[in-house]
Amino acid sequence: MLVKSSLGHTFNSYSKDNLFHFFSLAIQHLLLLSVAVVVINKWFFGINLLNPNLAMDADWYWKIRQQGYSYTPGHQSSVAFYPLFALIWRWTDLGYWGICILNYFLLLASLFIITMEYQIRGAFLMVLLTVPSLIFSLVPYSESTFFIGSTILLFGFKRDSLPFIIIGTLISCLSRSASAILLIAFVLTNFICEYRPLKGHTLLKYLLAITTAFVTSIGVRYYQVFEVGRDFSMFEVQAQWNRHLSLPSFPLTTLSHVTLVWNDFLALFVAMICGGTILQLFFERVKKKVFDHPDVMLAFLYIAGVAIVTLSFSGTFGERGTSIHSLNRFIFCTPFFTIFLIQTLEKTLIKKRAVYWLALLFFLLYLSFIVGSKGEYATLWFQFKALGYFGLMALIPLLYVVTSHQKKITILPKMLYFFSIVLQAFLYCAHLGGFRVG
Repeated sequence: MLVKSSLGHTFNSYSKDNLFHFFSLAIQHLLLLSVAVVVINKWFFGINLLNPNLAMDADWYWKIRQQGYSYTPGHQSSVAFYPLFALIWRWTDLGYWGICILNYFLLLASLFIITMEYQIRGAFLMVLLTVPSLIFSLVPYSESTFFIGSTILLFGFKRDSLPFIIIGTLISCLSRSASAILLIAFVLTNFICEYRPLKGHTLLKYLLAITTAFVTSIGVRYYQVFEVGRDFSMFEVQAQWNRHLSLPSFPLTTLSHVTLVWNDFLALFVAMICGGTILQLFFERVKKKVFDHPDVMLAFLYIAGVAIVTLSFSGTFGERGTSIHSLNRFIFCTPFFTIFLIQTLEKTLIKKRAVYWLALLFFLLYLSFIVGSKGEYATLWFQFKALGYFGLMALIPLLYVVTSHQKKITILPKMLYFFSIVLQAFLYCAHLGGFRVG
């Protein structure tokens, strides 16, 4: 009854005109992106789009789908990946493009729930559809299953619905190794956002969320051990991907090509903003001021948590420092980043007086990447390009917001919309071509 009433209220609050606007824009986005992919692929990449290779993690999910889990000591093994997406792929028996289309529909379902619940309109909806890293919801990756699970989880916290919280936590923790981050996020959200964190329904809600995350993580572990027929150390498995616990070293780096590093570093910039906001709200809570938006707090905590794990659990490569490769995918291709955009650009959770501090933070982050760089990264031309990429991609969402409250979508957001689609298509083709973009 609670699930039905929550969904009913959300659907009733969204008019038929808004529904038509969302789905027409979604169809338009898919068509434009498809055309852009075909054109860019023909000009720059020359990939066989009818039968593309399984790039990066997609190959591992295919092996899990076909053969189940495997484990070879001292080598990279499929037990590093969580099972839900691969099992869905196996059960549906879809081909490459079939599973990509299913992933896209899961992404649309998630964004549809968010736009209904948060009453997203106009140009801002165009922002949500054209975030560059969303291309990972259009390939055989687990991003879409994690996206829909996390969306349900956030919806549950916003509506204070136990069934949605449990279902969302279950799907999320079956899709990605997010249990540890979510466990800590649940505890801190309880403290910062609840007037009586240890009382009745409130305590039950968070205990059920924590228990679901913990039990799911243990269940995945035993399922993998059952499949491979022997026990194994997850730390040993991760070490084969050069992941081990260590302090971050500078200058930071990424495995992406030098023209694509902006994506990972913008993700780190977003995570630092979230970290600063969390600290501010934490100290306010110590002074008895409650932040009454648990969904927002959970989103900020997850983003900051992913960045901390990446900085402390990723190795170094070559002569450079700690790698933050894939951080853009872990942050931008989630509903947590969608909530971040809504709160910082639409709801102005971050106050105007913080703009100067954010500008300083942006410059310091740029320096953390440039200072001490060697080889191609140390050239003046590359450093100029890097600053340009960072600045341009940080500016685009802000330019959207300038016109997002207008009744008619003007030429500026339309131009940014088309530019973002071209950028998505470029990243998509680069990924299919074997380039590391996330």
